[in-house]
Amino acid sequence: GNSPINDLEMLHVGGTLDQSCPECELKYFPAGQGTMNAGDNITTLVRLKLPAGQVPGNYWTVARANTSNAAYDDALLNITVPWNDSWTGEPSSFGTVLALINTEGVIGNISVRNIGNVRLDFTIYKSGLGQDFITIGPKIFGLPKLAGKNATVSYTVASDETPGLYPV
Repeated sequence: GNSPINDLEMLHVGGTLDQSCPECELKYFPAGQGTMNAGDNITTLVRLKLPAGQVPGNYWTVARANTSNAAYDDALLNITVPWNDSWTGEPSSFGTVLALINTEGVIGNISVRNIGNVRLDFTIYKSGLGQDFITIGPKIFGLPKLAGKNATVSYTVASDETPGLYPV
């Protein structure tokens, strides 16, 4: 047309985004424009902020440019949230532990955290010459998204063990 449009406003309507991702924040920059003359155009940046742990999948909505004196214009907006199986584990080492014969104790905790968006299953393995002295509990566990768990590492050295250096 040859007439200016007034009160341009960007919004989104319909689709699966609002129902399946209620904490998602979809924003437009700029979100509006007062008056646009015939032949003018505007570039709008679309920014989506996903909450931590958002379920992987495909979502969609319609980006709409609405005005107070002309027809609206729609564009399909497809969003894919990828599978994220990221996790962290600390510490990376307990260093050297001096364990006397006929003693037992706690070495420390292994802290495991699921920072992804899917459930993860873990098994903590022991290795090395001293693995028979070590117990880990729990050593098998699952973590829902954004959850964490500690596994306690303990030792027991019987009275009949041979003194020495036993790496684990």
